[in-house]
Amino acid sequence: MGAARATGGRPAPRRHAEAGARAESPRRGRAGRALAPLAVLAALLCAAAPTPAHAQPAVESRLPTDGVGRLIDDVAGEGDASSSEVNPALLSATRGLDLVVLGVRAVSDYARGEGFGVWGSIAPGFGFALGFGVQSLRPGLRAASDFDRAANPALTKLSFAASFGDGRKAAVGVATHPILVDGQRVRGADLDVGFVARLTNFASLGARARFAPASLEADALPATVSVLGELALRPLGRRNVELAAGVRSDFIDREFAGTRPELDALGLLPRFRGALRWQGWGLLGQVEQVRVTELDPATLAPRSACPSSGCGAGPWRSRPPGTSSACAAGSAPAPPMTRSTPSRCAGG
Repeated sequence: MGAARATGGRPAPRRHAEAGARAESPRRGRAGRALAPLAVLAALLCAAAPTPAHAQPAVESRLPTDGVGRLIDDVAGEGDASSSEVNPALLSATRGLDLVVLGVRAVSDYARGEGFGVWGSIAPGFGFALGFGVQSLRPGLRAASDFDRAANPALTKLSFAASFGDGRKAAVGVATHPILVDGQRVRGADLDVGFVARLTNFASLGARARFAPASLEADALPATVSVLGELALRPLGRRNVELAAGVRSDFIDREFAGTRPELDALGLLPRFRGALRWQGWGLLGQVEQVRVTELDPATLAPRSACPSSGCGAGPWRSRPPGTSSACAAGSAPAPPMTRSTPSRCAGG
């Protein structure tokens, strides 16, 4: 999965564009040598994600209103304008105006998370910061037959966030995300609540809970709850080296049909993140365990004990509201075969 990202709002370290001997100055040489450990972090992160021992086609099971597939989910570390999507409390760590542009296009026909997003934030001081964003999401598969297209329509996600507190000590944040399909709201807005605490110069703790939608009453899309927590450590007491470990837990309404949701837990998924930063340069990497749905190689339908192709797929059974979910008369559908695997390794 490829991504393009640009940020603004923080002054970059001064760079001299002088030619000749200046380009080969000792300072530049030291900076170049200092970047050598960055490759070590990338190698370690990628090595931690084992390659599957089979060629079985599989699709990552993402929640319907998850934003653009990010390379890094920074919950307890550095904040920027896009924190309104990950942890709105981190907006307090930004300074002045900030702008983030993120575009993702999958290289596989069986990957979800494509889209384009723009976020902006302003932190005038006085203990608060505001953020906004808009994302154009295409969570459906590029393959001709997406087994879960009903639950993954192309949509637009808006974000409005606010953070209160001192980004150097502790802050809380809240964000709301209206969801539009074909320009029309399909349900109530999602709600994010987050916090971050700078325990010491060497550690910080952050967490975010997402209620999608806030009322947990779903119709066209399933209701979900997602909880994400992270502990970040800085061995040097500064942002130059940062190591983080976290866990995510998702809950989803498997039988969504405009009725009162009954949320099922989908398990705990660990994640690990690292960052090396030096004089305006940086290498960030993340390895996380994700859920996948295995597909039949011949039909590209989810492998399921139910022989009917209409019994649903993914972590929920997608269907138009009010329709039957039975695979056969008097029988209940069996869930598709899903598994969790550490299949994401990214750096940027």
